[in-house]
Amino acid sequence: VPIHVIHHGVEPEFRPLGLKKDGPMTFLLLNTVGHFSFRKGILEGMRAFHDAFLHGEDVRLLVRSPVEPSITMQAAALADDRIVLQIPTAPSLSAEQMNWLYNHVHVYFSPSRGEGFGLPALEARAAGIPVVMTAWHGSRDHFQKDMDIEIAPSKSLCRIPISEEEGGLAYDLDHDAMVAALRQAYAEYDARAALSMAAAPRISREWAWSRVLKPLVALLRDGTVAAGR
Repeated sequence: VPIHVIHHGVEPEFRPLGLKKDGPMTFLLLNTVGHFSFRKGILEGMRAFHDAFLHGEDVRLLVRSPVEPSITMQAAALADDRIVLQIPTAPSLSAEQMNWLYNHVHVYFSPSRGEGFGLPALEARAAGIPVVMTAWHGSRDHFQKDMDIEIAPSKSLCRIPISEEEGGLAYDLDHDAMVAALRQAYAEYDARAALSMAAAPRISREWAWSRVLKPLVALLRDGTVAAGR
């Protein structure tokens, strides 16, 4: 039986809004579900940000996550007022609301141990902001070598839990590599932001759902014709 892979697409709501971004350079660390925090590298990302900027740089880390005790405890332990926890009051944001969030930050930061696809990174690119990410998993499919900053993997492996069962193996996170990637994003922000803004229309065009779904529609149509329906 032939197997056809149809990848994710990005909604048309994700686009640059042309906002002037005043205030500190803000990195967005996103956790959609509380128990995903280990896979998403949330605690390690917070520590890396804290250690990357120890010399008075005007930066901020916005951690958007449901209530998760380990994240709250990490924030308290670091005692870094540049790390801001944002706990959603609604289960999820609409595409338009997520686009607003991307457009109000400077860099999307994804220190994930594993992703099936890593859709937020693609959405952030369509919104025109630079991405700092790990890319040894599903996100490699849409990694943009000319724009994104890649976090190098650790030489060790870890097991990613799935619910209450054991999950698969993945590269673990390397603290120094995360620190270096964040420092690079800070130092090269102007150039990276210009590249990202210029590439946003291409990302939206090449990964649009209308284009992604064309092969699936063709397969379904051909299968229906072959079946005589």
